[in-house]
Amino acid sequence: MGNSDEDECRRALAEEQAKSLASTNDWEHVDRGQTHQDWDVLYREITASLEGGSLPGDQQIQGLVRRHFDIVCRFYVPSRQAYVGMSLFYAEDEAMRAFHDSYHLGLAEFMGAAIRVFAERGSGFAPSTGAVASS
Repeated sequence: MGNSDEDECRRALAEEQAKSLASTNDWEHVDRGQTHQDWDVLYREITASLEGGSLPGDQQIQGLVRRHFDIVCRFYVPSRQAYVGMSLFYAEDEAMRAFHDSYHLGLAEFMGAAIRVFAERGSGFAPSTGAVASS
């Protein structure tokens, strides 16, 4: 992925999140406590797989990334570009990198690679049935 593609992904993330935040009163419809618990469980599972030698494109990891995408969809349904932008944000934002790497050093980079595979392979880039909370 080139710099201009990455810039487009960053722009898509910023625009889509801003639009969603504005239209949902800062995502007031999201049960943040439950969402953070679900992310914690998920990141622990990804960490265990990573420590077991899994690679970003492995079927098991892609299933976990599907769960990650579905959790993201509780806030809003990102485009492919915005979802890749999120992976860049995880790696580039100091606080987000520290958060992810607190589970496993290198998790932010691993998630970035796995999200990019998901975005490239994904057919019908939409949440799983029942994954989106109603607003």
